[in-house]
Amino acid sequence: MALFENVPYTNFQDLNLDYLIKVAKYAEKTADSINEWKKAVNDDLDTLNDFMDDIMAGRFPEELENAFVKWSAENTGDILMKSIKQVWFGLTDTGYFVAYVPDSWSDVSFSTIDNFDDPNYGHLVLNTNTTYTRRI
Repeated sequence: MALFENVPYTNFQDLNLDYLIKVAKYAEKTADSINEWKKAVNDDLDTLNDFMDDIMAGRFPEELENAFVKWSAENTGDILMKSIKQVWFGLTDTGYFVAYVPDSWSDVSFSTIDNFDDPNYGHLVLNTNTTYTRRI
C-alpha cells in the first residue's frame, strides 16, 4: 500500500491560486501606497522643518510677517485692555503669594477663609459691592 493511496486526487488548477495572486498584488499595491504616503509626509516634514529653521534664524516669510503685523495692529488694543482688567497672581522672590490688582478693581476686596473648621479654610475670597453699576 502506497503512502498517499487513500488521499483523494487534487487538481492544483481546482485550487483558487488566482485568489492568492490577487491578495499578493493587493498587498503590493498597499505597500506601494503606504510608501508613497510616507514619502509625501517626509517631504512635508522636511518643508516644515526648513520653515521653522528660517523662523528661528529670524528669516520670516513676507506673507507671514505681513499677516502678523496686520493681526497685531487689529488686536493689540483689545489685548492690552483685557490684560489691564485682569488680576495677576504669582509668588514674590521670597516665596510669598502676591496678587497684582489693577486700579479698575478698587471695589473688590481680597481675603481668605480663616475658620479652621470650614472645609474651605485658606481659600481665596473676592468680595465686591453688589450695587456695583459701572463697567470694569
